[in-house]
Amino acid sequence: MCRADDFALVVADIAVLISPDVVALGGRTFMLGEDPLVPAIESRLLGRIPLVPRLMPVDSAELHLTGAAELPLETTGGSAFVVR
Repeated sequence: MCRADDFALVVADIAVLISPDVVALGGRTFMLGEDPLVPAIESRLLGRIPLVPRLMPVDSAELHLTGAAELPLETTGGSAFVVR
């Protein structure tokens, strides 16, 4: 199994459980700009889960415990909310 498969499994679990519009991907892998990885993850999700969220690489140096919750608000201009 390759890294894209591992990431796709995690994103699929998150997407099926809470249906986010965006999943922020942080860490060295995404900071290094491995561009083929995000499309590879997306391709593994398409047709396998009901709704594929937008995958957004972020600079994890800017994230901290409260920042992880604030990032969607900053990214969407304050219009992030959960719909049940």
